[in-house]
Amino acid sequence: MSVRKEIKFAFLLGIMSILAIELVFKNIPSPSETFYKIGDIYLKFCYSLAASSIFYFINQHLPKEEKKEKSIKFIISKLTFVRQELNQVLLNLDLPKTDIKSFNFDEKDVRNAWAKIDPTKQVYDYMDSSAPFNNWFEYLNYKESKIKSLLEDLATANDSLNSSLYESILAVKLLVFPFVLGISDLPNWNRERYLYTFIYNQYAAILKACALAEKM
Repeated sequence: MSVRKEIKFAFLLGIMSILAIELVFKNIPSPSETFYKIGDIYLKFCYSLAASSIFYFINQHLPKEEKKEKSIKFIISKLTFVRQELNQVLLNLDLPKTDIKSFNFDEKDVRNAWAKIDPTKQVYDYMDSSAPFNNWFEYLNYKESKIKSLLEDLATANDSLNSSLYESILAVKLLVFPFVLGISDLPNWNRERYLYTFIYNQYAAILKACALAEKM
């Protein structure tokens, strides 16, 4: 739990000064009444400083940290759902489950897996529907629409995103929108090349985002 440095400094200064004055300096006779009054004013200031720091910690810092913790859980949950959607796509490409889990594959493996399927044939995905999709283009467009929706939900947690995580999520978003909006306009040969490259790059991007979210 991180507390602002100036708050830590103010609290430590107040507490250490209070302990020093109450336990040590009050037992030493003051050289003059003026010096005693200055010490008394400083002691009251230190009590106020320590009390203000505690008030800030309880009334502002703790609620903020609680909100941040909930936001992080929300972010991790949404990113995990996105990863699960992409996991299912990779499983339907017949990539080994163990390789998917450990990210032990590269773009070439996805390309080779794509080469073995007929993208015009029906695709089954029992996570989403018992009825088959007409072809891989329809299936991937459906998946990407779901991913787009999950990522848009993260807009409510933007305040909790650090710059690295924000950039990683943005990278995933940038891989989603061109697909949903423009894939049907590509020639067939270019479309298929775009698809396997896209699938790999998006999975790599979401893994990076998940790793960064878990470190928050």
